[in-house]
Amino acid sequence: MRLTEFYGPFDQISKENDLISREFRQRYKQGSDEFRTLIALLDEKWRNGLDQSDKALLEKIIQNGKDLRQLIRSKSGLVDSQIAPILASAAAHFSVLKMAAGGQLQNQPERFAAYVYPRELDPAIAKEIARLNKRIRALLNDPGARHAPISPLMLT
Repeated sequence: MRLTEFYGPFDQISKENDLISREFRQRYKQGSDEFRTLIALLDEKWRNGLDQSDKALLEKIIQNGKDLRQLIRSKSGLVDSQIAPILASAAAHFSVLKMAAGGQLQNQPERFAAYVYPRELDPAIAKEIARLNKRIRALLNDPGARHAPISPLMLT
């Protein structure tokens, strides 16, 4: 249930967003590996200079963010307690990203830097998916056995 209702859909949408956002990072990093879309969107000149293709990609990222926020809100009960705070940061990121894209925020990178996408989320989701799949395989491979409790999620 966790895999099909939360982690699987979240992982797929998140990976789609990552692939789309790579376009921005590769195109706009300007010699820096630290390009962050949210911070760039705070700059009105940069935001207004986006071409039609970039605007379409940005709209898709924002729509995916909306979908991910909805998934977090509606299915957060299925989430391991270690991942929940990281998901809250991601939800805040998507909200602030939408505001930045709409020109609702002032160009204050230091103020909004706390809202960039939490890079630790994707590896945490991957670990949880692997942990749950390992448990499913163990149960399916030996359905009659008495199994120990599922091992805890280890993020550190």
